Amino acid sequence: MFDSDIAAMIQTRRLPILLTVAVAVLLDPIWGSTSWAEESSQPYQVASFVDEFCYRCHGPQTQTAGINLTALVTERPFVRNRNIWTRIMDALEVGKMPPLGAPQPPPEVRDEILTVLGSAIHDFDYSTIDNPGFERMRRLTHREFDNTLRDL
Repeated sequence: MFDSDIAAMIQTRRLPILLTVAVAVLLDPIWGSTSWAEESSQPYQVASFVDEFCYRCHGPQTQTAGINLTALVTERPFVRNRNIWTRIMDALEVGKMPPLGAPQPPPEVRDEILTVLGSAIHDFDYSTIDNPGFERMRRLTHREFDNTLRDL
Protein backbone atom coordinates (compact mmCIF):
# COMPACT_ATOMS: atom_id res chain seq x y z
CA MET A 1 0.00 0.00 0.00
CA PHE A 2 2.79 2.42 0.91
CA ASP A 3 4.67 1.74 -2.34
CA SER A 4 1.59 2.43 -4.45
CA ASP A 5 1.09 5.81 -2.71
CA ILE A 6 4.67 6.79 -3.53
CA ALA A 7 4.28 5.63 -7.13
CA ALA A 8 1.08 7.67 -7.51
CA MET A 9 2.79 10.74 -6.05
CA ILE A 10 5.75 10.34 -8.43
CA GLN A 11 3.39 9.98 -11.40
CA THR A 12 1.45 13.14 -10.51
CA ARG A 13 4.63 15.17 -9.94
CA ARG A 14 6.31 13.94 -13.12
CA LEU A 15 3.75 15.53 -15.46
CA PRO A 16 4.30 19.17 -14.35
CA ILE A 17 8.07 18.69 -14.51
CA LEU A 18 7.87 17.25 -18.02
CA LEU A 19 5.59 20.10 -19.12
CA THR A 20 7.95 22.69 -17.66
CA VAL A 21 10.95 21.16 -19.42
CA ALA A 22 9.06 20.93 -22.73
CA VAL A 23 7.93 24.57 -22.55
CA ALA A 24 11.45 25.71 -21.66
CA VAL A 25 12.95 23.80 -24.59
CA LEU A 26 10.37 25.14 -27.04
CA LEU A 27 10.57 28.77 -25.90
CA ASP A 28 14.34 28.98 -25.45
CA PRO A 29 15.05 29.98 -29.07
CA ILE A 30 12.38 32.69 -28.84
CA TRP A 31 13.47 34.09 -25.49
CA GLY A 32 17.19 33.56 -26.01
CA SER A 33 19.41 36.03 -24.20
CA THR A 34 20.90 38.95 -26.10
CA SER A 35 24.45 37.88 -25.32
CA TRP A 36 23.82 34.54 -27.03
CA ALA A 37 22.32 36.30 -30.03
CA GLU A 38 25.27 38.68 -30.30
CA GLU A 39 27.83 35.90 -29.96
CA SER A 40 26.14 33.69 -32.51
CA SER A 41 25.52 36.39 -35.13
CA GLN A 42 29.02 37.88 -35.08
CA PRO A 43 30.96 34.74 -36.05
CA TYR A 44 28.62 34.01 -38.95
CA GLN A 45 28.84 37.60 -40.15
CA VAL A 46 32.64 37.60 -39.95
CA ALA A 47 32.85 34.11 -41.47
CA SER A 48 30.71 35.05 -44.46
CA PHE A 49 32.74 38.23 -45.05
CA VAL A 50 36.03 36.32 -44.81
CA ASP A 51 34.68 33.57 -47.07
CA GLU A 52 33.67 36.05 -49.75
CA PHE A 53 36.61 38.46 -49.73
CA CYS A 54 39.61 36.94 -47.92
CA TYR A 55 39.94 33.17 -48.46
CA ARG A 56 41.68 33.50 -51.83
CA CYS A 57 44.83 34.84 -50.16
CA HIS A 58 44.34 33.82 -46.51
CA GLY A 59 42.62 30.44 -46.75
CA PRO A 60 43.72 26.92 -45.91
CA GLN A 61 45.85 26.47 -49.06
CA THR A 62 47.34 29.97 -49.35
CA GLN A 63 48.40 31.87 -46.24
CA THR A 64 49.70 35.22 -47.34
CA ALA A 65 51.54 37.07 -44.55
CA GLY A 66 51.23 33.90 -42.44
CA ILE A 67 47.53 34.53 -41.73
CA ASN A 68 45.16 31.57 -41.97
CA LEU A 69 41.69 33.03 -41.55
CA THR A 70 40.09 29.57 -41.61
CA ALA A 71 41.53 28.86 -38.18
CA LEU A 72 41.07 32.40 -36.88
CA VAL A 73 37.36 32.61 -37.65
CA THR A 74 36.62 29.38 -35.80
CA GLU A 75 38.60 30.24 -32.66
CA ARG A 76 36.50 31.98 -30.01
CA PRO A 77 36.61 34.52 -28.50
CA PHE A 78 38.28 36.76 -31.06
CA VAL A 79 40.43 38.42 -28.37
CA ARG A 80 42.51 35.25 -28.15
CA ASN A 81 44.14 36.42 -31.39
CA ARG A 82 43.84 40.13 -30.66
CA ASN A 83 47.07 41.14 -32.44
CA ILE A 84 46.16 39.44 -35.71
CA TRP A 85 42.57 40.73 -35.69
CA THR A 86 43.88 44.24 -34.98
CA ARG A 87 46.21 43.95 -38.00
CA ILE A 88 43.28 42.76 -40.12
CA MET A 89 41.11 45.65 -38.93
CA ASP A 90 43.87 48.16 -39.71
CA ALA A 91 44.30 46.73 -43.22
CA LEU A 92 40.55 46.85 -43.84
CA GLU A 93 40.26 50.37 -42.48
CA VAL A 94 42.88 51.91 -44.77
CA GLY A 95 41.71 49.89 -47.79
CA LYS A 96 44.88 47.83 -48.06
CA MET A 97 42.84 44.63 -47.98
CA PRO A 98 41.42 43.16 -50.09
CA PRO A 99 44.07 44.09 -52.65
CA LEU A 100 43.15 46.21 -55.67
CA GLY A 101 42.82 43.29 -58.12
CA ALA A 102 40.45 41.34 -55.85
CA PRO A 103 36.70 41.89 -55.45
CA GLN A 104 36.07 44.78 -53.05
CA PRO A 105 33.32 44.84 -50.42
CA PRO A 106 30.87 47.74 -50.52
CA PRO A 107 31.79 50.56 -48.08
CA GLU A 108 28.79 49.86 -45.83
CA VAL A 109 29.76 46.16 -45.55
CA ARG A 110 33.35 47.14 -44.78
CA ASP A 111 32.16 49.55 -42.08
CA GLU A 112 29.81 46.95 -40.63
CA ILE A 113 32.50 44.27 -40.39
CA LEU A 114 34.89 46.79 -38.81
CA THR A 115 32.21 47.62 -36.25
CA VAL A 116 31.58 43.95 -35.46
CA LEU A 117 35.29 43.18 -35.13
CA GLY A 118 35.89 46.34 -33.11
CA SER A 119 33.18 45.46 -30.63
CA ALA A 120 34.38 41.85 -30.42
CA ILE A 121 37.97 42.95 -29.76
CA HIS A 122 37.84 46.29 -27.93
CA ASP A 123 34.56 45.92 -26.02
CA PHE A 124 35.07 42.34 -24.88
CA ASP A 125 33.91 41.52 -21.35
CA TYR A 126 36.79 39.51 -19.89
CA SER A 127 34.71 38.48 -16.89
CA THR A 128 32.71 36.09 -19.14
CA ILE A 129 35.64 33.70 -19.70
CA ASP A 130 38.24 32.13 -17.48
CA ASN A 131 41.13 32.12 -19.96
CA PRO A 132 41.23 34.95 -22.53
CA GLY A 133 44.45 33.59 -24.05
CA PHE A 134 48.17 33.70 -23.54
CA GLU A 135 49.58 36.86 -22.03
CA ARG A 136 53.33 37.23 -22.21
CA MET A 137 55.14 38.08 -19.00
CA ARG A 138 56.68 41.52 -18.94
CA ARG A 139 60.47 41.55 -18.93
CA LEU A 140 62.38 43.50 -16.31
CA THR A 141 64.47 46.49 -17.33
CA HIS A 142 68.16 46.47 -16.43
CA ARG A 143 67.53 48.77 -13.50
CA GLU A 144 64.63 46.62 -12.20
CA PHE A 145 66.75 43.48 -12.57
CA ASP A 146 69.71 45.05 -10.73
CA ASN A 147 67.43 46.28 -7.94
CA THR A 148 65.83 42.83 -7.60
CA LEU A 149 69.23 41.12 -7.33
CA ARG A 150 70.40 43.71 -4.83
CA ASP A 151 67.27 43.18 -2.70
CA LEU A 152 67.76 39.41 -2.72
